[in-house]
Amino acid sequence: VEDARLQVDAMLAAGLLLMKYIRRPELRERLDAIGRLMREVMEAETGVEAVVALLRYLAEAGRYVGEEDVERVVKALPRGGEIMATVAQKWMEKGIEQGLQQGLQQGLQQGLREGMIKALVALLRARFAPDEAWLEALAAQLRTVENLEQLEALHVTAAQVQSLDEFQQALEGSI
Repeated sequence: VEDARLQVDAMLAAGLLLMKYIRRPELRERLDAIGRLMREVMEAETGVEAVVALLRYLAEAGRYVGEEDVERVVKALPRGGEIMATVAQKWMEKGIEQGLQQGLQQGLQQGLREGMIKALVALLRARFAPDEAWLEALAAQLRTVENLEQLEALHVTAAQVQSLDEFQQALEGSI
C-alpha cells in the first residue's frame, strides 16, 4: 500500500507506517515523517500514551534503527523529554523483569543440579558406603557437569552398577 493511502488519521498512519517499515532498511528514511505524525497524535488528549506505544514498538522491533534514531524522533516531539523518560522507564521495567526471569530460571537450574548431585551422593553412600572424602570429591567433580540429562544418566548408572569401581568407570567415560 502506498504511504499516502495510509495517512487517513495521524495515529493510524503513524502506526501503519511504522508496521510497514519496521523490518525494512527504509525505516530510517521514513522516521522523520512518522515523527511528524506522532507530533499530530500528541496534540490529542491521549496522544502521549499512543506515541509511547509507537516508540516502544519502534525501539523493540525496529532492527534498522538504533537508540540515536529513536532519540532524534523523540527530541522533535513536543514534551519529548517527558516522553523519553516514560519510554526509558518502560524499557528499564522490561529489562528488570527479563533479568528477574532469567535469574530465577538460572537459580532453579542451579538448585535442580545441586539437588541431583546430593541425591546421587546419597544413593552411592547408601549402596556402597564409600569414604566421605571420596564422596566430597565426587560431589565437587559433579558440580562441573552443566548438563542435567548427564547428571540424570549418572543417577541411573549409580542405581544399576554393582560396585563403586564400576560407577567410577562409567563416570570417567561420561565426563
